[in-house]
Amino acid sequence: GELMHDPPDFKHPGVLFENKEKAAKLFGAIKQLPENQQSAFILKQVEGLSQKEVAEILDMSEKGIESLIQRAKANLRKRLGDIYDKNEGL
Repeated sequence: GELMHDPPDFKHPGVLFENKEKAAKLFGAIKQLPENQQSAFILKQVEGLSQKEVAEILDMSEKGIESLIQRAKANLRKRLGDIYDKNEGL
């Protein structure tokens, strides 16, 4: 299959700026989360650890971590609804 259109240029200055701006807003919103949600979210979503690893680090149950991450995502969606749509995986 041949591409019918050019792929997006992710190195284009406008795209890079937009992505940096989104990242800055995301990390600003993460910093506003309650500390336990912030820790769980960063370890799982940013650092890429498993739920089990996060549970061990934070000395919590895996169910507790799952709940924290769900609440963190809900809080972030509320704060970032203007820049992230449902297609961007938050």
